[in-house]
Amino acid sequence: MARIRINVINKPERKSTADPLPIPAWLDNPKAIAPCPCGRPPHPGCVLVKGDVPLSRWFHPECLEFLKHEMSPDEIEEMEESERRQREEEDDA
Repeated sequence: MARIRINVINKPERKSTADPLPIPAWLDNPKAIAPCPCGRPPHPGCVLVKGDVPLSRWFHPECLEFLKHEMSPDEIEEMEESERRQREEEDDA
């Protein structure tokens, strides 16, 4: 029977000296508005989406596309109406 050589390496535990990351205000405060999940900063074209619970979040219009499968027909219609109004305002300007 052949023997297989095994090297066991034990690394010492690294203790982090860095400060822990601060908790974002929107994470523990339901009245604060959360950023878009994509991580980009908000711009004037962003849409404020409010959920069933008292939480709200900014979304870029293109980021809302992935939520359509979870929306009701009324919510989709409301979103499209909001987009139409926004395009009309941009055309008037």
